[in-house]
Amino acid sequence: MCLCWIVGLFGATSGCSTLSYLRGSHPPGSTLALEADDPQAPAMARTVAVLERARLQALGERHREAFPLSVAQLLLGMLLVLASGAALAGRRNARNLALQVIAVNALIALVEWVLMSPVRDAMAQALAADGVDHGLGLVPELTREQSIEWYRAAMLWAERARFALLELGVFGGAAVALTRERTRRFFAAVAQATDDGPSDQDEPLQ
Repeated sequence: MCLCWIVGLFGATSGCSTLSYLRGSHPPGSTLALEADDPQAPAMARTVAVLERARLQALGERHREAFPLSVAQLLLGMLLVLASGAALAGRRNARNLALQVIAVNALIALVEWVLMSPVRDAMAQALAADGVDHGLGLVPELTREQSIEWYRAAMLWAERARFALLELGVFGGAAVALTRERTRRFFAAVAQATDDGPSDQDEPLQ
């Protein structure tokens, strides 16, 4: 649940920043463009600038899908933080709430993964091109274009692994932990200790 709390906080922050950009509050500034185009800039700063510029440009092109997804990400991220905190504190009925919130967050993550694939492609393409030109160099026996494609494919596979482990993996692990018999008994005892009402174990998942 601690990991869910962190994922929820990150999701809410990311959704808020994306919404701010899509509403025109913080357009990409000249500093970002300069860092992305300056070969003399520190490698880490240039990499971050390249990725962020590619992400923002791709999000702008998919505004219709990105805006509602960002709203959902913000709201569900905040709800995940609250539900995870309540579960960690052992609050009554927190287990059922956390399970429902986790399920919805996992669903939205899958929808976002499918709809925002062009954004990931744009980021991988930009980072691969920058890597070939400034640092990583050409893959042996491949041309520049082939090297960029090789790096792009490798980055997309790394992103798939990150998504499976750090998002779906966290949600799945939390769901398994919350459905264990030991956890059910704990929340049932909490419910009985508070007001002797119906236990969390007996309440249906809505």
